[in-house]
Amino acid sequence: MANLSRRTFFRLFRRMTGSSPQEYRTRLKLKMAVELLTSSELSIGEIAMRCGFSDSNYFCRVFREYLSTTPRQFRLNASKSPAVLRPDS
Repeated sequence: MANLSRRTFFRLFRRMTGSSPQEYRTRLKLKMAVELLTSSELSIGEIAMRCGFSDSNYFCRVFREYLSTTPRQFRLNASKSPAVLRPDS
């Protein structure tokens, strides 16, 4: 990434991924959270920390913003149904 201005990097990143670096990072964190919610019995707080969120309240707010449900409700629904929502869908 040498010789790229910040603006050029952001523009190229958005062109290649369809999102800003921050959005992309958030989606990666949420993808990991979805995996942990469906494959472990870790607490919501532990999942938030493992996925790099500063606290569980912020994690729940971001999760709900992107997936239109809370992590707890997502886990309950995922245990009832094999088809789960993905943050990149």
